[in-house]
Amino acid sequence: MTHALLTRVSKGDVRWEIEGSKKVLEQITGKKVEWLCYPRGYYNEGILKMVKKVGYKYARTVKFKDGETDFEKGGIHLSYPRIEYLGKDPFEVARESEMRHYWFHCFEVIKFSLWGQIGDFLKWYKNNRKETK
Repeated sequence: MTHALLTRVSKGDVRWEIEGSKKVLEQITGKKVEWLCYPRGYYNEGILKMVKKVGYKYARTVKFKDGETDFEKGGIHLSYPRIEYLGKDPFEVARESEMRHYWFHCFEVIKFSLWGQIGDFLKWYKNNRKETK
């Protein structure tokens, strides 16, 4: 909901963050949301149990075993221009990238009215992605 660090908020707020975002996305898309990415990669056993309890089947972190983040491995954050993009539009960065891992935060999409841009990007991706064997 707000991209809070789940390890630093109350148990009630953890539930609100992970269950609330799931419900919002399911209402918007009309599809079941089964994946969660822990904000900034932080979680613990209690959070993991809560994630299972509210109905997620899968959860992941943004940190790899070597310590690098998704962005450092080439992932694309589809949202407002971030410092990592050196002022470029993140959707343009994504179109120029070979990467197939894209993500965004619901609160940013709402705050910056990005649903149209994300929809346009997904249509572009569907029509232009390179198939892998």
